[in-house]
Amino acid sequence: GTFGDGQSYYVVRRMRPRFARYPENDGTYLESYERENLGDTETAGDTTYLDQDNGFFDVLTNARYHDWKVTVPEGECEIMGIDLDVIPAGER
Repeated sequence: GTFGDGQSYYVVRRMRPRFARYPENDGTYLESYERENLGDTETAGDTTYLDQDNGFFDVLTNARYHDWKVTVPEGECEIMGIDLDVIPAGER
């Protein structure tokens, strides 16, 4: 899914998946993507690894729209939703 809207910019600092079934290993990583408009091509951001202690991925992106891809190299997991650490960055 996509987080954001067409009017405001948001700084996303951290993202935590709500796992129904937690990944079995330490290699789980997140790729972040951002874009200014829904029809635009996504720009790839950083890749970051899951912090096993607090369950967050540390990301720092500033855009209107944010997307993420979580990769689990081995085993299975199930994500039921996400928690975001977000601050508004203004309107344009």
